[in-house]
Amino acid sequence: MADPSRMRLRTTLKLGGVLGFIGGFLLAYQRSSVRFWGWAENKREEEMDLQEMKQRAQEGKPLYGVSHQPAWVQHSAFRNSQYSQLKFSSFPMINIVNHPHHGTDPAKYKVEEEL
Repeated sequence: MADPSRMRLRTTLKLGGVLGFIGGFLLAYQRSSVRFWGWAENKREEEMDLQEMKQRAQEGKPLYGVSHQPAWVQHSAFRNSQYSQLKFSSFPMINIVNHPHHGTDPAKYKVEEEL
């Protein structure tokens, strides 16, 4: 009625909604990666990680879980996605492979014996 062009906006609005959702997800993923790297304030994540990993060490479980992928797949996934979030806007690559390569010393999660 008020639109003299009689152009349907349904497709345009759906496309805009989908692109906005994808862009919001990519932005949130990139920001969380920056926090996990320690480039932004992440004290809360450090405390949660330390508590979780110490509990896993006490229970005798592997710190980063068990992967059912071959070792070469784990190594390749680690190398391909190590700093992939820096170019996330041009080539989004998300690592979904569980691997033991996290760049931390597992000794810091060992349980200290109380005297």
